[in-house]
Amino acid sequence: MHQIRMDEGPMLSLACGTYAKFSVVPGKHQLTATSTISSTTFEVTTEAAQNYFVELGWNFHALTLVEKDVIVTLAPMNEIDGKEAVQASELIATKGY
Repeated sequence: MHQIRMDEGPMLSLACGTYAKFSVVPGKHQLTATSTISSTTFEVTTEAAQNYFVELGWNFHALTLVEKDVIVTLAPMNEIDGKEAVQASELIATKGY
């Protein structure tokens, strides 16, 4: 499970097969993901009436190879792949957003 947040909002927990949806005003935003040993930030400038898809990925830490020691990554997805990923996943509650 990994923690994510949009801008300075509350942290949300994402598990495999889940996704979060954020509604934001146009402008610059930061999506942050954290794991037990790492944190990464994805910056995006949004426009009105547009959808943006970001993939949360992870890798085992190269030195420890311990299951809980994972490094998180965030990467943009194109709209086709993003919509497919959403259809194959479950939306989590984004209370506070």
